[in-house]
Amino acid sequence: MFAGNGKATEGEGRDRCCLDLPGVQEQLICAIAATRTPVIVVLIGGGAITMERWIDRVRGLLMAWYPGEEGGTAIADILFGKTVPGGKLPITFPRKTGQLPYSCDSRSSGRKYDYLDLRGRQELFPFGFGLSYVRFSYCRLNVTPRKVSDAATVSVDVGNRGTCAAEEVVQLYLCAGNVLPLQPLRRLIAFRRVRIPAGATKTIKFTLGRRELSTLDTDMQWRMQPGNYQILAGGNSRDCKSARFRIA
Repeated sequence: MFAGNGKATEGEGRDRCCLDLPGVQEQLICAIAATRTPVIVVLIGGGAITMERWIDRVRGLLMAWYPGEEGGTAIADILFGKTVPGGKLPITFPRKTGQLPYSCDSRSSGRKYDYLDLRGRQELFPFGFGLSYVRFSYCRLNVTPRKVSDAATVSVDVGNRGTCAAEEVVQLYLCAGNVLPLQPLRRLIAFRRVRIPAGATKTIKFTLGRRELSTLDTDMQWRMQPGNYQILAGGNSRDCKSARFRIA
C-alpha cells in the first residue's frame, strides 16, 4: 500500500501500529458509497487490513495482494465474471488492531476468547476464508475407523449450489481437546483444491497417517497420543462440519 505522498506504508522495517487503510482511503470509500454507487474495493497489499468502518457499505471486496504484471488482467477477469475466484486467505483478518497477534491455531488458555468491548465473533475473516461466485455445501463427514490405531480415512461430500463450475479448497483441521500438553484449538492438517461442476456433489477423501494425526507430547516429540479428537472439514477454519474419533 502507498500513502498519498507515494511512500510505502508496509514492508520490511515499516510496521504499522494501526491496520486501517492509510491516508484518506477510508473516507474516499465511504464518500463514494454514500452516492449509492455500487462499490467493489480492490485491496493491493501484503497483510491484514481492518475495515469495520466501511465493509458494510460496499458490495464486494477483492484481496489482490501483490499480483504482479498481469495483476490488472486477473483482477478484471474476476470482476467481470470471466473467471470464478477460488482463493483462500493464508492469514486471519482481525476486526480491530488490538486483537493482534491473531492465529487460528492458538493454544487453549482457559480464558474467554473475546473482549469486554468486542463480544461474539472475533475475526473479520478467518484463516482459509474466500468466497466464490457459487455457494458450496458440506455434509456427510465421516472418519473411518472411529477408533484409530495407525491411519484413518476421512470423507466429506462437497456440493456446488451455483450455476457454473467452480473450484473449492476443502480444508481439514484437527482438534485435540484432552491431549497434553495443551494443543492448538484447531490445526490445519490437510487440504485439497477440487473442481466441482454446477449443481454437482463430489465425495472428497483424505487418508490421514501418523504425520497428520501426531501431536507434540511432553517431551516435545511428535507421536500419536491416545485421546479423543475431532476432525473439522470446511471451506475455512471457522465454518466447519465436525466428526469425533479416538486414537487408541
